[in-house]
Amino acid sequence: MGRTSVFRLAVGLLTGAVLLLPALRPTIARADVQVVAIGGDPAVRSEVRALAVAGARDAMERSGVAPGPLHADACLAEPIEDCAARLLTGAFDVLLAVSVWGTSTEITGISVTVFAKNGDTFAARAETTRAALGTAARDVALEAWAKRARGRGPFLRVRSTPEAAFVEIDGREVGLTPYRGVLRPGRHRVRVHMDGRRAVERTVSAPLDDDDAEVVVEVQLLASDARAPSEHGEHGGERRSGRAILGPLVLGVVGIGLLTVDLVALASTARDRLTDEALNVPVFVTYGALGLASLAAGLIWFLLSGGDEPPASSVRLDVQPRSVSAAVHFRF
Repeated sequence: MGRTSVFRLAVGLLTGAVLLLPALRPTIARADVQVVAIGGDPAVRSEVRALAVAGARDAMERSGVAPGPLHADACLAEPIEDCAARLLTGAFDVLLAVSVWGTSTEITGISVTVFAKNGDTFAARAETTRAALGTAARDVALEAWAKRARGRGPFLRVRSTPEAAFVEIDGREVGLTPYRGVLRPGRHRVRVHMDGRRAVERTVSAPLDDDDAEVVVEVQLLASDARAPSEHGEHGGERRSGRAILGPLVLGVVGIGLLTVDLVALASTARDRLTDEALNVPVFVTYGALGLASLAAGLIWFLLSGGDEPPASSVRLDVQPRSVSAAVHFRF
């Protein structure tokens, strides 16, 4: 085979491939999707509505969808929902309703609503002008079509470090991170877990009246033997910043009790005018000394117990940084 024949064969194959490419594009059957002008302001001229419909049809064709025959004015007098329901009773499964807003001389906005036979609707809207109507119609149609492909929300997105963690919603496993899926309106418990790492739980709320809402949960999964920085020191040990209370408190109560007894006894002797010989001086001195010693020991214990490690038997009052509450830790 000569060079000329090889060249002709190559050109023929290339031309055939180019001609077959449009046929290989994924499309929806022509009779399944229709683009029509429904609703909007009746004052808008028909040629303007036709321009908007053409922009929406162009968006569908760029998405690999072949709409049905062009209908610029389908039913402008009746409500958009009634018109869409009537048109969907025919051969069409999906209807793109294009509505143009404005007057006969000025355009202010455009909306595209995707109606499906199962009753789902997905809408998008944008402000525009007469000059940018075609581009706006294409962009809004693509946005509404993307909402249809994405489904009805609200949605839940879960990201984790590291990735590939299991995601549970209300106790049911739904996938791995990074995860994105539909979330029913209301409150839900989201749990993210991975072997060898501590699970993380979050409570989220999905709005009832916002189909485009997206709830985002981002978590960091720590190793099973790791401890949170806010609760532990740099080397993994528990970080304590309080002082001992129980031991010093007991010594203080004992000291105050001894001094009270000593003072009451002294007051009684003074009232009864007893002589020095009648006074039991060693007992009074002993009680007073023990009371003062107990108070001093309790105070010293309290002042010296502010280190990183608590005494073997104590109650510590811990005030955690970045916290608005105090926690009492008992150690015996």
